[in-house]
Amino acid sequence: MNSHIVILVGRSGSGKGTQGEFIKSFLEGHFADQKTYYISTGARFREYIEKDSYSAKISREINTAGGLQPEFLAVWNWSNILVDNIVENGNIIFDGAPRKLHEAQVLDSAVDFYNWKKPLVIEIDVDNEECVKRLMLRKRADDTEEVIRERLSWYIRNVQPMLEWYKNSDRYTYKNINGNRTVEEIKTEIENYLTEHLK
Repeated sequence: MNSHIVILVGRSGSGKGTQGEFIKSFLEGHFADQKTYYISTGARFREYIEKDSYSAKISREINTAGGLQPEFLAVWNWSNILVDNIVENGNIIFDGAPRKLHEAQVLDSAVDFYNWKKPLVIEIDVDNEECVKRLMLRKRADDTEEVIRERLSWYIRNVQPMLEWYKNSDRYTYKNINGNRTVEEIKTEIENYLTEHLK
C-alpha cells in the first residue's frame, strides 16, 4: 500500500482551498483504509500570527505588509505536522506549501525519508487580475488591493522557478490546470487526473 501525496499550488485567490477539500474527499472515498491529512499552511499560519510571541509579532508585521515569510518558518509550518502526526501509508495534501525552490527541495528530503512514490503536483493557474478581483470580494481585513498585489508579485519570482523544478523532475508528476473556469469544471479535471494517477 502506498501513500498518496498531492502538492497543491496556486496564487492567493486561485481556489486552492475549495479544490483541496475536494481532493481530501476524493482520497477519503477511494482509499478509506488510509488516514488522509490535509495540511493547509495558510490557515495554520493565520493561527500562528495571532499568538503573543516575539516571532509571531515579526511575522504579523511581514504579513500585514504583504511580504513573504522566511523559509525556516514556512518549513517549520508543515514539517512539525509530519513529524508529530504522520502514520505509515498516510495520504497527504499540501495546500500552499512549498512556495520556493529551496522549500521544495527540503520537502524532497521528506519524500526520501517517508519513501513516497511520485507525488502529484497540481497547479491551479489563475491570472493576477482575476485573483485580485476574487480576493477583494472576500473582504478580509488584510486584503487591501496594495497588499494583495504585493502578495501576488512574489508568485512569479519565487513559485515559478519551483514549478519548473517540479516539471523537470522524474520524481514528481506535474499538472497545470486552468483556474479561470467554474469550480465544477476545475473539480472535474482534477478528479480525472487523480483517477488516472492514483492507484
